[in-house]
Amino acid sequence: MLKAVIAGINKISDFLGLVSGILICALACLLIYDVFMRFLFNAPVDWPLDITQLLQAAVAFLAAAYVLKVGGHVNMSALVSNVSPRWGLRLSIVGAAVTCLTSGWMAILSWSLFTKSLAISEQSFGIEIPLAPWKFLVPFGFGLMCLQALAMALNLWMNPDEFMREGKEGH
Repeated sequence: MLKAVIAGINKISDFLGLVSGILICALACLLIYDVFMRFLFNAPVDWPLDITQLLQAAVAFLAAAYVLKVGGHVNMSALVSNVSPRWGLRLSIVGAAVTCLTSGWMAILSWSLFTKSLAISEQSFGIEIPLAPWKFLVPFGFGLMCLQALAMALNLWMNPDEFMREGKEGH
């Protein structure tokens, strides 16, 4: 049962990492369109700035758990690589647990950012896009990162031989 939950969290992280990659491509197309309209046709448009800023936030928070899963966040590799495999495992579990706790705390703290935005019907300045759905991505991203860190800690706890066999360094 626990392995299925861990696998589910990993699949959600993978999917949202893919979504973030697609959003990066959309962001690039949007910026190219803006440049073409501005410099080739001398017809600047006013909406790309708002959309670009919102997409950047979406990319960051949707990809956070995936980046953690693949070891792209700051980790303790310098420390873990200089201790025994058993201590490296222990440090990695503690690191994942600390990441889980801090991400969970950030999810809780950032929830008010979303609820305040929703309560006042906050909109962007340029083209008046509702901001609450975008601000929801902050606690959502931190919450999923919390779950991903928990899944990693549990996986390390349940499969210590896999960690030591692969010689992982902090993730």
